[in-house]
Amino acid sequence: MWQLRISLLLLSASLSMTSAWDPDAGLATSWTKVAGVHMTATSNSDDSAQANDGKDSTHWTSKGCLPGGFYEEDPLSNVLYQACQQGRCQSSSDLSQAVSVTDAAGSTAFQVHKGSGDEAFFSIELKSHDELRHVTLRGKFSADTEVVLVDGTTEKLVHTLTPADNYATRAYNVTSTPADKVLIRSSADFTLYGVSAIGQDGCRERVVVDLGVPRQVRYVRTRHWAGGHALTSKLLASDDGVTWQKLNDLDPDALGAYITALPQTITTRYLAVEHRQDETDYAKVYVFEIDAYDENGEYGPAPAPKPNPTNLRQMLGVNGIWGWGWGRSSTTLSPGQGAALYAPVASYGRSYHNLEWDIPDPDVRPDYERMAQGHGTNSKSWVNWDTEYSLWRAANVSVHVSVQFTAKMFPVSAWDHPRDSARQYGNAFAAHFGPTSGNGLVGSVEVGNEPWDYPADFYETVLDGMASGFKEADPNIIVMPGAFQAYDPASTGNYIGTRVTQAVASKIDVINSHHYSWRHWEDGSRHATYPEDPIGSFNEVHSILRWRDANTPDKPVWMTEWGWDSPGGGQDCTKFPECTSEAAASAYAARGLLLHARLGVERSTWFFYGNLDDCDTHVFCRSGLTSSMSAHFVKKGPFYTLEHLLELLGDAHFLSAIQDDDQARVYVFGRLPGSGQVTPTHLVAWRPIDASAAGADNEVSVNFTFNATPLQAWRLRMTASGSGQVSLPTVSGDRWTMGLNAMPVVVHVREDGSAPVGK
Repeated sequence: MWQLRISLLLLSASLSMTSAWDPDAGLATSWTKVAGVHMTATSNSDDSAQANDGKDSTHWTSKGCLPGGFYEEDPLSNVLYQACQQGRCQSSSDLSQAVSVTDAAGSTAFQVHKGSGDEAFFSIELKSHDELRHVTLRGKFSADTEVVLVDGTTEKLVHTLTPADNYATRAYNVTSTPADKVLIRSSADFTLYGVSAIGQDGCRERVVVDLGVPRQVRYVRTRHWAGGHALTSKLLASDDGVTWQKLNDLDPDALGAYITALPQTITTRYLAVEHRQDETDYAKVYVFEIDAYDENGEYGPAPAPKPNPTNLRQMLGVNGIWGWGWGRSSTTLSPGQGAALYAPVASYGRSYHNLEWDIPDPDVRPDYERMAQGHGTNSKSWVNWDTEYSLWRAANVSVHVSVQFTAKMFPVSAWDHPRDSARQYGNAFAAHFGPTSGNGLVGSVEVGNEPWDYPADFYETVLDGMASGFKEADPNIIVMPGAFQAYDPASTGNYIGTRVTQAVASKIDVINSHHYSWRHWEDGSRHATYPEDPIGSFNEVHSILRWRDANTPDKPVWMTEWGWDSPGGGQDCTKFPECTSEAAASAYAARGLLLHARLGVERSTWFFYGNLDDCDTHVFCRSGLTSSMSAHFVKKGPFYTLEHLLELLGDAHFLSAIQDDDQARVYVFGRLPGSGQVTPTHLVAWRPIDASAAGADNEVSVNFTFNATPLQAWRLRMTASGSGQVSLPTVSGDRWTMGLNAMPVVVHVREDGSAPVGK
């Protein structure tokens, strides 16, 4: 058996070494970005591709509909477009060349002669009775020529043209005049180059995506803006490019990207963003980007569930800093303060370890021995990481270090020898702090927190050097890059596809990412949302896992920042839209950790340990598990909920998913011995809904199959007191019925049952 397992491991390693590296492996397929897609627009159609170039910073721009833009090339706004081609024109002259009058080209002349009658005339019937708003024409006139709108037997004179109007494009506002046709007449011959009109639907501009073939679409992401000149904006779909149905009303003034989530998947070939403009001369509208996705959305599907080798207590940590918000070393803190306060919910602390605290210049080798003797670092006389991290360890909180540096802290020009200097630092760090070669205080380390302002090739050089230095000094220290994402290549600063290359991947042990749970409202503003929201950014984890699976399948994924801003601990959270309620944040904290366990994430690090005192209108200032120092670090609801979850399930591993959809999440947890045999001990279930919405506390009955006997049940609490114990589920054979709401329920089961592993 062991020989077989070794052979399989060698085979897996061989396959991972020889498989093709794919920097874009995390991307979900947008139907607008595949071969065969064609873009058009009602004006400036040659530029419409900029609405599908993968960049939210570029855009298609319309021509001005008024005063005469619609006449030139806007068949959507021009209700007379191709009327002669459709047989809706009449004239005192032969009509064989009349198509030029309504082709919107405006360059070909049509001679209108009197013929045998007393006047020369040209008329254009509308497809249906309409209320015209503007009429535009260009021609050559030898006598007074009337432009008339006809409604049955009623005529309205718009204007009388004279030779002074020859060859000029004339536009007239007719202010919603009812009409069946447009009539131009004169006592003398005249020439028309073009006639057009805007009906009651006004000026409209549309960018159309032809997907090439019918596609299944559930989510459409648009970035659109009307510059304050649209009355309405719409998302449309069509099977044939002729007949359109409205999918959604869009906010014309939204600047940020917005995702339209359709009630159900549709099959369509054409998608369009349409702006109806106000009637301002030279007004323009814009479309920046259009993407369309299937039922899995822009982050793609979640991986299939499988047992997680890491239990919940080992997974959960907290982001902390030097002194845990007290502004001084932890050596001055009282018992129960600092790391000890967070130990019930954090097996480890992630320290933002500023490089500039260790060295004044990136080319200087840090002198940690001097620091250990109490003389400070090369930069700060008062810094002693040994005493700080020793107190974390004494509180039973292991240390994970994020060596934090940015281009603002140390610009590229400050690094004389980037690879060598980074290697020198990594070597000195691991030799002093490493788990085996050093003093054992630091078990894992990141090369940068969010080093997104460096050029990609420069960061790769630093990553290569520092990772090499860490490993040379202590091969057992866990090394990882800064935090990156795998779903948006246009955000080049934090895109893993350009930041972690095949050349450097062998020098790291972990893939690192940050993700929060936000969605954009129709006006483009960003708001907090629940972690299972199908268009919420919590799903970014799917992309990074897919990238990992394709390129570094042997490396675990750590989510080193995630969380929600909320009130609690005597402090409010009302000044920015990423705030959610304390009850919602408590439910989401538990649900987020459980989702990470189900997805196979190895470490899940809450941001932040405590609120900030300088909180005005910025996100993250109320993301703490406790209030801020000025409010005495009072525990908030998410702290108590996570603490309760670990009390019940801390030593348990995710084993399988019984139900994993938008109606309910029902997960099995238990023991995962080294033999690979699993023993279910608990079931966890909840409704994946907005916990801040009305009715989120109401229970809904959910049925599922599970072969186990329930012994006790608890709904997770968000306060210090109370057991949280609730009634047991109803069980008949292997059929369970549970009342669920937004807060997870944990059920302890008798350990003589069996449960499926995987879904």
